[in-house]
Order: sequence, then structure tokens, then C-alpha cells
Amino acid sequence: MRLLFVDVAVLSPRERFARGYVSVRDGRIEDLGEGEPPAELRVAELVGGGHGRLVVPGFIALAAPVLYPFRGLGVGLRVEDLLDYREAYYAALMGLYELSVSGYPVVLAVTTKVSAVADAMRAAGVTGAVLIPFGPSYPALESDELEKARSLAETGKIRVYAMKCGGETPEGLKAIDCMEPAGWTGSPWIELCRLDNPEERLRKYWGMLGYGEPLEKGSEAHLVVLDLTEPPAWTPSMEPGWEWLRGSTPRVEMVVAGGQPIVDGGQHLYIGLSDCEKAREVLAEALDRVKNHLG
Repeated sequence: MRLLFVDVAVLSPRERFARGYVSVRDGRIEDLGEGEPPAELRVAELVGGGHGRLVVPGFIALAAPVLYPFRGLGVGLRVEDLLDYREAYYAALMGLYELSVSGYPVVLAVTTKVSAVADAMRAAGVTGAVLIPFGPSYPALESDELEKARSLAETGKIRVYAMKCGGETPEGLKAIDCMEPAGWTGSPWIELCRLDNPEERLRKYWGMLGYGEPLEKGSEAHLVVLDLTEPPAWTPSMEPGWEWLRGSTPRVEMVVAGGQPIVDGGQHLYIGLSDCEKAREVLAEALDRVKNHLG
């Protein structure tokens, strides 16, 4: 599948220009540059962009998506012990919905509910990794979930890592240092305000996942198209810079994960209103259970 974005500004660690194009083919950045695309790139299954649009690399969320419905209760990851597969799946699906429409095509999902979260990631169209914490502060991983994690790691469809959080990590999973989400942050634009160098953060996570350089020819195609034609996040100049994105919440027009659009026109292409209504139905009892557990 080929996607083509024309007449767009581009902002990435290596590229900054006010008017150009980005071509995506078979899940990777085929080409990008200033001005008009070459004639051989002008035929595509989907053409987007236009004046006032800015293309940026796909942001990577470090999050615990199962906690999303309970974000106002101050709960930690141990709340996962209170949820069955179905409840954890819909909790994660709603969290991934918010993350993706906000501009996160890639999610590092911290969880011990491996099966539910991996299935929710596939259903939401996002890519990324499942990070399983091992340590005294986290729920113990059940044996069937460990086998699921090993199976996912072997297939490589969704990357799986065992985080060293004060406990022993099992064989068959790549071990990494512990990374904990700093509460629920559903917006990359809030996160952007906290970073002195957003490009350094992008490179760190992209490098860890082996995606290549953000928005560079040949790298995996995870990107976001923003509409800056009017507020919110209107800019006085289309000369791209991270400073223009701080302190506002721009309209996310399109999100591409692994070369596939998952958000278009601000609407999620994989998750709809019926999923949200089903999630509310499934999680009603779970919410009462969690509140009772908290006392």
C-alpha cells in the first residue's frame, strides 16, 4: 500500500521544511523531500496533506492502558489482579483508543495481562511492545500469560520485553531495565511541554524498538498529520519547530502505524461507538469491584 502526503510541512530529527512531501510504501518511508514529489511517486492508494498540515514522527507512549478507565482513582498496576480477560481487554482498548487519536501510533504497554493487551493492540491497529514488570511491587505473571508472552516474542508481531523491576526475569524474554509510566498521559502535547529535547526521546524509543530514524527514508512508517490551519495550535509560520506545538493541543488529522492509517479525519478507523458502549457495559461491574477494593 502506498500513501502520499503532499504540500505539507515536515518536522523530524533530521528533516525540517515548510513545504514538501512524504511517500509511504509497504510500511516504510519510501521518500520525502521539499517541493513536489517525483512523477513516479504521484500515484497512491491514499493521498493526504495539503496547506497548513504538518507531518511529525509518530509519538511513542509509555503507558499502562488497562488502567485507563480507573485513571481517576489513583490505582496502580495491581488492580489488574481484579480483572478478567474481557474486562482487561476492553479497558486496554479504550486506553489505546485515546492514545491513538491523540497522536500515539506506537505504545509501550506496561501490563501483566499480556493476552488481553496484545489482542487490544491488534484490534486498535497500534504497534509497539508489551512490557511485563517483574518485581515485588507488581502482580505475579500467571503461567498461561508467560507462555503467551513467549509465543508473541517468537512471532515478533508484537515485541515483548521482561522489565527488571527488582525481581527475576524469565527465560525466553528479552530483559530490559524497569520503565514506569508517570501516571496517565493521554496527550503527547502535554508530554512535549515536559521535554527539553523531544527529538532525543523519539530517538531513544525508536532505537529501542528498532524502527530506524524517525521520518527518515527507509524507516518504519509511524507518523502523525496535524491540521494547523486554525486554532487550536494555529502557528504564525509554517516553518516547522517543536516550540509551536508546546502548550496547545493540535487537531490530529491522520495517524499512521506501520504504514497503515488508523485515524483519519480525527476518527478512529478500527474502533467505533459500539466498542465504547460495549466497554462501558463490560466495565461497569469491574469499576464497582475496584472501588470496593479501595474501600
